Amino acid sequence: RSSFNGRGGKLAEPGAVSWMFEPKGVVIVSGGSASEDDVFLVAADAGAEDIRVSDESIEVVTPPDALKPVRDALTGAGIAVESFDLTQVPKTTISLEGSDAKRLLGLIEALEDHDDVQEVFANFDISDEVLTSIA
Repeated sequence: RSSFNGRGGKLAEPGAVSWMFEPKGVVIVSGGSASEDDVFLVAADAGAEDIRVSDESIEVVTPPDALKPVRDALTGAGIAVESFDLTQVPKTTISLEGSDAKRLLGLIEALEDHDDVQEVFANFDISDEVLTSIA
């Protein structure tokens, strides 16, 4: 509670914002372990919904009940899985800039450092340019 109050936030009741998020499974595949097409074909056949490609990795998004089957299919095909987990994915995001972005990042850091906090989910989007300017 003090992490919120000291940074201009307000603590809501349990479940008050759960409608803003969707439970999903996420599997992270090492970028060099397989081609995007191979990952997509194996993951889609096992029940994945989407893949997102970055320079370092491929993120496979699944319904919660397909997380383990997708992970097992990828590893069975010889594709290196870095990690897999259930998470909460925002249905929409809010773009933040300047002092709002800096204040929110400070709040998230304080929450993640708190011993009683297990996980933090958020629905913000901060551009790379803004992140660079406030770092």
